[in-house]
Amino acid sequence: MKYIVLSIIIAFAFSASAQKKIYLDQRNFATDSSSAKTYAIIFPKVADDSLYRVKQYSLSGQIIVDGTFRDEALTIANGFFKNYKVLSDKFSEYQALDGDGSTKVTRPRPKSYLTEQGHIVNNKKEGAWRVFFLDGTLKRIENYKNGILEKASK
Repeated sequence: MKYIVLSIIIAFAFSASAQKKIYLDQRNFATDSSSAKTYAIIFPKVADDSLYRVKQYSLSGQIIVDGTFRDEALTIANGFFKNYKVLSDKFSEYQALDGDGSTKVTRPRPKSYLTEQGHIVNNKKEGAWRVFFLDGTLKRIENYKNGILEKASK
């Protein structure tokens, strides 16, 4: 529930003229750069757009969340969200099956990967959410109604 945690803690005056960078501590509260664990970029609304776009990154620049909020204080997640997992630098490669599933191959390991994507309506998952494996292939589709998982399928 990264989008809820991120939305709960960011309260600030938003400048509509330029994107804004804020640093976040381990609980996603705004902090100074010396205490930060991540940071977020808040983009200004485009003409006729009713949503604020936010991207949250690790301090090494790997994306964690990309989504939109309805309000200036970023308390109401609303719109399309992508959640990512940042991976440790401990391993540089991983084993996977090739395209036909018959042979193991070694591939370079990404620094982060898309774990899930779908729509949020008023801070709750809604509709089909796609969940992915490390290599980007579809793991399953989860269907939500009002934030409650109704069905998961491959």
